[in-house]
Amino acid sequence: MRNPFSRALPQTFAALIITLGLAGAVAGSDSPQARAEDSQHADWREQNAYTLGVQAYLYAFPWAYMPNARWLRTEAIGWQADRFDHIRHLEDAAHLSGGAPNNDTLYSRAWVYLKDEPVILTVPAIADRYYTMEIVDFMGDNFAYVGTRATGTEAGNYAIVGPDWKGVLPEGVRQLPPSSTPWATILGRTYVKDASDLDAAHKIQDQYKLTPLSQWGKTQTTPPRDA
Repeated sequence: MRNPFSRALPQTFAALIITLGLAGAVAGSDSPQARAEDSQHADWREQNAYTLGVQAYLYAFPWAYMPNARWLRTEAIGWQADRFDHIRHLEDAAHLSGGAPNNDTLYSRAWVYLKDEPVILTVPAIADRYYTMEIVDFMGDNFAYVGTRATGTEAGNYAIVGPDWKGVLPEGVRQLPPSSTPWATILGRTYVKDASDLDAAHKIQDQYKLTPLSQWGKTQTTPPRDA
């Protein structure tokens, strides 16, 4: 299946280039005579154009990167939202993408759809190793954490909510700080001592769960319809 975001990426960067071009036009709108007269002084318009260009890039980059990353990193699970893709092996120096090689960590990745309702992250009690769930919005900002340092070693249920969500959560579910965007990504990390410890780490990974609020308490869940 073709990546639908491959068409959107050139459009996004084209808009960015136009913005940068306009900024450059503002900076270069002087006549040669005016530029010569100002040559001994810092031109505020040049600095303004540079600053505008940097800010435009910083704002636009995550909106181009995150949808494409979601597509590439959910292929193994049929591009489904609200479902973990667990990496079951340790990487070595042959791994050239992402932040690896990382030979003491198993990753658990998921993309959650928060437009219609919260998604509840469930984690087991984990007392024998470090783990963390880094939760990031589509602006690239880490807005919440679940894990050893952030929430402790006990089992828990944590509601990931979208912008401006208001409602009542089930008993025993703790609300996390809200995402600023309707999509968010989870990057889970589970510590592994060595290869002999993989089976134990896999059992922990299998207990990480994602459940849309409307399906809480049901034995089986289905992916969001519009995601």
